[in-house]
Amino acid sequence: MRTGRRLPPALVALTGVVALLLVLAGCGGGQRTGKRAPTGTPVASTTGTPGGSGGANCANAPKPTGHGPLKGIYQFTGAPQVNNPALSGGVVIRYWADIEPAEGQYNWSSLDAAIAQWTAACKKVIVRIPFASSNDPTGSPTPQWVYAAGVPKVVTGNGTVYPVYWNSAFLAKLKDFITAFGARYDGNPNILYVNAATGNDGETIVEGKAPGGQQNGDTKLQAWQAMGYSDALWFSTIQQIWGFYTSAFHHTPLAVQVDETFIGGTPGYDTATALSAATSAGLWLQNDGEYPGHRPGEAQWYQTTLILEPGQNSKQQGQTLAANLQNMVSLGATYALVFGSDLNDPANQQALATYAAQVSP
Repeated sequence: MRTGRRLPPALVALTGVVALLLVLAGCGGGQRTGKRAPTGTPVASTTGTPGGSGGANCANAPKPTGHGPLKGIYQFTGAPQVNNPALSGGVVIRYWADIEPAEGQYNWSSLDAAIAQWTAACKKVIVRIPFASSNDPTGSPTPQWVYAAGVPKVVTGNGTVYPVYWNSAFLAKLKDFITAFGARYDGNPNILYVNAATGNDGETIVEGKAPGGQQNGDTKLQAWQAMGYSDALWFSTIQQIWGFYTSAFHHTPLAVQVDETFIGGTPGYDTATALSAATSAGLWLQNDGEYPGHRPGEAQWYQTTLILEPGQNSKQQGQTLAANLQNMVSLGATYALVFGSDLNDPANQQALATYAAQVSP
């Protein structure tokens, strides 16, 4: 409010300088489409620079010169090929259980080391931290102390353990973890984006494909319903988890892996439902089922930054890497993820070089 007193001229000048500095401070940095410009400074939960840095050498690193929609090819799976000239970086995956072995005690060293491998070569990373995975049938990416605290679980026929995602205690502990995750890494220039993990392997599906099983847990619906599953509840849970991420990450972009999300068959709940919620929240979209000749039919895929990850490597698809990359480019992908096995195949080297030359700044 006004005080009725005039400020001294010197103080008026100082106030103007401070205001100008505040305005300039708010002009930097990028943000997700549809999100308000971020404010504040990322706070690391430990000392040092998480993931390291490429340092001054990166100023002289080769820059993309292409003119297409593709802005990077990133390695997915396999030993990191950090010196592969066709790659802009790689996907780094760690489980929640790896990072927080005891409640409130975080060990980021493995994640930092993996990030540092890529940044030493002046390349960026995509970070994904799932808390459920059909690729881990012997245990659970969710820490055991979470279950010990009373969070219920669903165990599939091959022993894969899934948390009951909508359990209030689970959500509270997950929120604490994501908050710590964001406090340490939000705004890290070495990270291209973070996957906002929600279900199996980070995707929006409750249960993934196990050996001899079916995708989406179609044969396990009764087990999930016994834990209270409904399509409406799952949709609410997904949005709640996305909210944890958008509250923790204001600077680093977030991408969600939308799959065949709902298993209950309720009218009005389909892939487009989840995609609309994601785009409304300003999230990037990642499709993990790309294959040559396929164009996802939902319009929302093409309304924001699109990341494409093949469902299988090229040989498993009966295709070539060239066909995969061409399909990604034709769909307008901003970032393409490539299996390590495809990178290792000598027959793919010309295709990699060709499409890497199309990568634009």
